[in-house]
Amino acid sequence: MTDKNKKILLTVIESILLYYWCIFLVNADSYYSPYFVLAIVAVIHRTISISKNIKPSKQNKVLLTIFSIVLSLTVILANYSLFHGIVSHAYRLIAIIEVFLGGFVVFKECIIAITEFNIKNKSTILKNERLFFLSLWLIIIFVDMFIFYTAQYPGIFTPDSIGQVRQILTGVYTNHHPFYHTMIIKVFIDIGINLFNDINIGVALYSIFSIFVLATTFIYIIKTIYTITKNLNLTLIVYICYLVYPVNIKYSFYMGKDVFFGAAVGIFVVTIYKILNNIGKHKTNLIILFLSSLSMCLLRSNGLFVYIFSFIVFFILFFKKYKSINLLMVIIIALSIFLKYPVLKSLNVKQPDTIESLSIPAQQIARVIKDEKELTIEQKELLSKVIDIDEIPVYYVSYFSDPIKDLVREKGNQEYLKEHSKEYLNLYIQLGLKYPQKYIEAWVDQTRGYWNSGYQFWRWADGVTDNDLGVYPTINSQFFDSVLTLYLMEWSGSPIFTFFLSIGFMVWLLVMFVYKSAIYKRKDLFFIIVPPLLMIATLLIATPLYAEFRYAYAVSVTLPFIIAIGVCNTKKG
Repeated sequence: MTDKNKKILLTVIESILLYYWCIFLVNADSYYSPYFVLAIVAVIHRTISISKNIKPSKQNKVLLTIFSIVLSLTVILANYSLFHGIVSHAYRLIAIIEVFLGGFVVFKECIIAITEFNIKNKSTILKNERLFFLSLWLIIIFVDMFIFYTAQYPGIFTPDSIGQVRQILTGVYTNHHPFYHTMIIKVFIDIGINLFNDINIGVALYSIFSIFVLATTFIYIIKTIYTITKNLNLTLIVYICYLVYPVNIKYSFYMGKDVFFGAAVGIFVVTIYKILNNIGKHKTNLIILFLSSLSMCLLRSNGLFVYIFSFIVFFILFFKKYKSINLLMVIIIALSIFLKYPVLKSLNVKQPDTIESLSIPAQQIARVIKDEKELTIEQKELLSKVIDIDEIPVYYVSYFSDPIKDLVREKGNQEYLKEHSKEYLNLYIQLGLKYPQKYIEAWVDQTRGYWNSGYQFWRWADGVTDNDLGVYPTINSQFFDSVLTLYLMEWSGSPIFTFFLSIGFMVWLLVMFVYKSAIYKRKDLFFIIVPPLLMIATLLIATPLYAEFRYAYAVSVTLPFIIAIGVCNTKKG
């Protein structure tokens, strides 16, 4: 068989596998549009590659294969229930192989397409750069303030917000929601109550502050993109994405820790990139790096861990060239630990309870019990010390850990759990070894929203949750409230837009750019992908909800910058 015939045969086989992949996933409970878009990109790229006889270089094939296998496996795992519906074991195995190979083809072509897609920098010189970006900043503020005042006043106030404000009013604080974020809220609540005798004004002032924080973050990012690329078209595309993205609009006046944490990660990523490439004033960059780093560590419970592991990666990559930055990051970690633990202890601020960080193990053990798997008498007795076993099948929800955690809290014996941690660890390992399939299924159901194509789930809250604190919603324009509702519904319901709301799709893109950074030997690009990926990694071991967008908001903040930088300045070396 000639080389030409071999290519034709391989193309036919790949086309059949790709087609089967698309058809099989029509029945998935996740969004279909990300699968479909990737398949279209794969077909287009494959067609162009054949016509131009383009091949990936030999030294990249191993890495390309690994990345393609991993991403294809995510689709297999996330949709395991589709294979359970196939009764015959032989047909099930054949279906798994076919879907895996089809996914392998799709992701391989998409990874190569992203790697090969580069934009040449354009030298567009703005006459008055400061005025231009000031104008863009004011537009974001005007749009968000207008929506806030007409349809969302005094802001988005959720049960988490109620809990934090209640702490402020009672003076009894916990670090379940980060204490330092609660202190930010306190500044504005105190102004509203003490100066205006109206808690709603306090909530509104916080919302206005939040609008300014996010607007400043977005302009900082796009200004840096322009400084690096001098590509005005690319800069404006990124700007429009930040401006019209519904998550950004809603989160601009949402009283939640995830908003400021996402902004902190975005600023940190951009600033560290500027330092690595000698962009801007070094002292200014160091100040911004310090403030954004400290915010990362203190504004989410997983932020400190993300930062510590980011530092480890930074140290490995740049320990010789950037010793002063390494030292600064060590100081930030030490200061953050001091502020989170000794300082809060001295202030009598309680840390989160033990079960809060055990979402995944709790769900896995609960899944074993829910599916009526056998436990020994000793295992039942040990579990009964901290939870009512008979209630587990009633309360277990495969994608939400709070019902099981609340059962543990109702038992009121978490001290026993802490004191006998080794025994519970042994129990966890024993059940995992005996029922590995149930552990895998429980983990997949609890986390797949962060690494698969996306799910129809809560992304943003709306208005004010009923409360006894005196906070109430005020809609100043029914017309604009209706317009906002229709706009949000269009984004949520349209298959064209849904893949922009998929956390998993964003994570796939990050992984693909990791490959690109390796191929082009761009350590600076690789490192700025590390923090958002590490944040996702922490969710995979501790998330209470399987597809909570706010937990991954930092990914949507940083991704436009990563893409913009990833398609520009891609010279090897």
